[in-house]
Amino acid sequence: MSWTDFGNKLDALNSSEQAAFTDTLRRLLAQSWVWRDDDDDRRAYHFLSRYEDLVRQYLGLAGWELHHAEALRLYHVRSAEAAHRRRLNKGLTLWLLIARLIYQEQREQHRTTLTPWPLIKVSDLYDRYRSYFPGRPVRVKGEFTDALRELRALRLIRTPEGGAARADTPDKLIELLPALEIVVSAGSLAELGALIEKYQGDAAEPPEGETD
Repeated sequence: MSWTDFGNKLDALNSSEQAAFTDTLRRLLAQSWVWRDDDDDRRAYHFLSRYEDLVRQYLGLAGWELHHAEALRLYHVRSAEAAHRRRLNKGLTLWLLIARLIYQEQREQHRTTLTPWPLIKVSDLYDRYRSYFPGRPVRVKGEFTDALRELRALRLIRTPEGGAARADTPDKLIELLPALEIVVSAGSLAELGALIEKYQGDAAEPPEGETD
């Protein structure tokens, strides 16, 4: 799109579309993605579907790239300067990697669930952690509750039945959301397993993790 066409299309937006344009940009830059299946994001997603080129060119002025993961029904942004990266602590990074591994396993198995995305119990995630680190102290349960809260706040998991997921709610269902594929881009089980292996070892603490 030429800059003349870009200016003309921007000027042609009516007041409602201009408000949607502003809201869409705000969501993308604050959250890094918008997802069609999130009620709060649906309007922004449909705006992007209609004005994808316009938003892409506008974001490009500030060094941002707009990508559409069509199969995931998700738009996301990346910055050439990695301004979108959020540095996570060691513990949360490990829980994130394990959630991503389980997500990939279920996607590859084409397992039928009650929801469109992989569905597990809280205990499934905790038990997988313990299988990797059987010698870690029980204090990990407090860290686990904190991690569940953070992963939910980041919109990487959700509880389809509502309410909070905690270490003391082992039968609570959690849905693993497609943004996990964006945050941890490793695409194969072998790659994900190799990332988790870096954390293993009785003497070694998990390394610092950085995610998209």
